[in-house]
Amino acid sequence: MELVFFKKMLYILLIISGIITYKGLFGASNGIALLPDRMIYDLFPKGWAVGLMSYFSAIVGVMSTQTYLQAYYPARDLKSAQQGYLLSSLFILPVGILSVGMGLFMKAYHPELLASQAVPYFIFHYLPPLVGGMGASVLVLGGLGTVSGLLIGLTTIVLKDIVGIFIPNLSEKQALWSGRLFVALIGLGGVSFSFWQHGSQILMWNYLSMGLRGAGVFLPFLAAMLLPRRFNSSLVILSMAVSTAVVLYIQFFTSQGVRSLGYGIATSFFILVIAYWRRKVKRGT
Repeated sequence: MELVFFKKMLYILLIISGIITYKGLFGASNGIALLPDRMIYDLFPKGWAVGLMSYFSAIVGVMSTQTYLQAYYPARDLKSAQQGYLLSSLFILPVGILSVGMGLFMKAYHPELLASQAVPYFIFHYLPPLVGGMGASVLVLGGLGTVSGLLIGLTTIVLKDIVGIFIPNLSEKQALWSGRLFVALIGLGGVSFSFWQHGSQILMWNYLSMGLRGAGVFLPFLAAMLLPRRFNSSLVILSMAVSTAVVLYIQFFTSQGVRSLGYGIATSFFILVIAYWRRKVKRGT
């Protein structure tokens, strides 16, 4: 019930914001003329290589994320899961379009603002007070919803894939309290890191996030799904560690941060080819 109410608030906010941004960009004030031509007519304003890598990072990152895959398991059956994913994509599309319009509006009239300040500024200065209050609550609830999903996903990974290996016979009560402890520790760490990096570019961390998830997980995940038991397991684990280290190095020690996922995927692919060959040779002998 609360989720349905939140969605209604979100779409009401976006529709009103869409009307305001449309009038501001294409109405009498003609704000669209204030924007550089490359932002309107060029699909790749930062270059085609950077643009394609951005799209690739988003696709690979989503396919490699525990939170999105986890939504499959509570579904009643495969058909219900497919319908749920399809409906979610249809509902997300207008949210993205209207959000882009809001971003263009703020870029036209307030180019001095940081990207992280654009939406709050728009809500408190351009929306009617009642709608602005709704918008502020949507921001808070949306942030909490996003963080809670990521916390659950990361805590599940820690409990099942790390703690579960060293302590395989955890009781239900121990698992519950361990989960609560890891949720608190991971949440505290995330908040501390956010304060430490206050003022940095959101996109940099977005690309890093996609790179870390995609480089270490994407190709090994596909290999396990499409070619099970045909790779040397030790080398697969090595590919996950090395490709993740490559992404971190490219991100923090070179100027090619946006391409970090490409380097990580290439590294993962190279080691997986060796892992496949080693497994094939072992079977042949």
